[in-house]
Amino acid sequence: MVDRDTSIVVSKSRPARVHDPVAALFGALRIRPIVLLPRRPDSEGQVERTIGYLEGSFLPLRSFEAIADVQAQHDRWSREVAFERHHRRVGAKVASAWAAEQNHLYPLPDTDRRVEVRVSRDGFCRIGDVDYSTPPELAGRRVSVRVSHRQVVIHVAGRRVAHHRRSHISLLMSSWTPPTPKRCASLAEPGPDCRPLTRTFPKSTWPATTR
Repeated sequence: MVDRDTSIVVSKSRPARVHDPVAALFGALRIRPIVLLPRRPDSEGQVERTIGYLEGSFLPLRSFEAIADVQAQHDRWSREVAFERHHRRVGAKVASAWAAEQNHLYPLPDTDRRVEVRVSRDGFCRIGDVDYSTPPELAGRRVSVRVSHRQVVIHVAGRRVAHHRRSHISLLMSSWTPPTPKRCASLAEPGPDCRPLTRTFPKSTWPATTR
C-alpha cells in the first residue's frame, strides 16, 4: 500500500502507475502495489499506527552502535514484547498470526546488488561513497563487486580477491569534525552541528579495511 509520492508513482498518471524501477522491485518481491486515492490520508491508518507503535514502544531511550546492534535489539524486543501482545483487529496474539502467515509467504529473492567498478591508483574501489581496499596489484583494473546489506565481496575473473563488512558511513560522515565548544559559544545562533548527538557510530565499529 503506497500513497502518491512522486518517487514511487508517476506524477499525474491515470490510472496510477508506479515507476519502472519500483515495479521491478515489487515484481522481484512478488508484491502487488495498491496505490491509494488522492487526498485520502486516513487510508494508511494501519501502516501509520504500526510505525507509531514502533516509534513509541521500541525506540525511546535506546542507544545503538551499528545497524547490526539495533537489528539485534529490535529482534529481541519483537519476541519479548511486540509478538506477545494481543492484536484486537486480528483477534489473536501477533506471534500466532505471524506463524500462520509465514506458511503463505514466498522466500525472499536474491537482492544483492552487482556492479563493476575501477580500482583507484591507491588500491581502493568506491561503493556507495565508501572506499574498500583491494590487493595493490589490482590498481587501475576493473573488478566485479557484489553488495549486500551486510557485506561487500570483490571478484576478478570469477575469483574472490577481497571481502569486507558493509559500511553505511560515507566519506562525508567519517570526515566530519564536530565544532568545538568555543566556536559554538561564539555563534549568535548555533546551528544543528552544535547540538549534542544522542546516537553515534564510534570508530571502533567501522570496518578496518575501509576509509
